[in-house]
Formats: sequence, C-alpha cells, structure tokens
Amino acid sequence: MKSIYDLLMTAPEEQITKMRRAWRAVVDGNWLEAESKLRNVAAETIGQFSADCLAIAEICRSNAQDA
Repeated sequence: MKSIYDLLMTAPEEQITKMRRAWRAVVDGNWLEAESKLRNVAAETIGQFSADCLAIAEICRSNAQDA
C-alpha cells in the first residue's frame, strides 16, 4: 500500500490540491477530515489510485476511533 505522501506525489493533476489538503490533515492528526478528503478524491478517480485512497481513508477512520 502507498503512503499518503506517495499518493500526493502521484495524484492526477486535477486532484493535487485535494490530496495536499488530505496530506496536511494526516500530518496534523485530523483523522476524520483526512478520511473525508480521501473518500472524496476516491469518488472522483478510478483504478488503483482510488483504491489506495480508500485504503488510507480506512486507516484514518481507525486512527480516529482509537484517539
């Protein structure tokens, strides 16, 4: 699985700003915000990139529940 930084670096051009905001939310520990942003990006993309966003969104949800 890719990291949030890997996703940011490989994001489609039209998703870079949204991925930058998701990355910042992860760095700041705002897990629910990061999850929401990643799910939005996943809904707007297809293929492996979308799947990777959903996988990291699930991790963010888990981190939010543990906090």
